[in-house]
Amino acid sequence: MEKNVFTHMFGDSPKIKVIDFLMSEGFFFSVKEIAEGLELSKPTVYKIIEELLVEDLIKLSRTVGNTAMYSLNFKNKKIKMLREIEGVFIAEQTKLIIQANKNV
Repeated sequence: MEKNVFTHMFGDSPKIKVIDFLMSEGFFFSVKEIAEGLELSKPTVYKIIEELLVEDLIKLSRTVGNTAMYSLNFKNKKIKMLREIEGVFIAEQTKLIIQANKNV
C-alpha cells in the first residue's frame, strides 16, 4: 500500500494502516474488506479492531446480514484531532506544490 498523508506522519504499523483505511468519513468496512484492502491477515485485523473498539476510536456502524461493518468514531476527541492534523498537513503540502510549480 502506498504511503499517504496519515501513514507518512505516523508510520505504517498495522494499527495505523487500519485507522488510515477508515479515515474516509461516512464509509463502513467489514474486517474482510479491511484485511483485503491492506493485505493484512483477518486475525490481525480482528485484533486491531478489538483494540480500537476498546479505545473508542472506532465503532460498529451497522451489520449487513451477519457481517459487522466498522467506521471511525468521529465524535472521539483523538479522531477529531487526527483529522485536524491531517488537514493542516495537506494544506502545507499543497502550498509547497503550488510554490514549486510557480518556480518551474
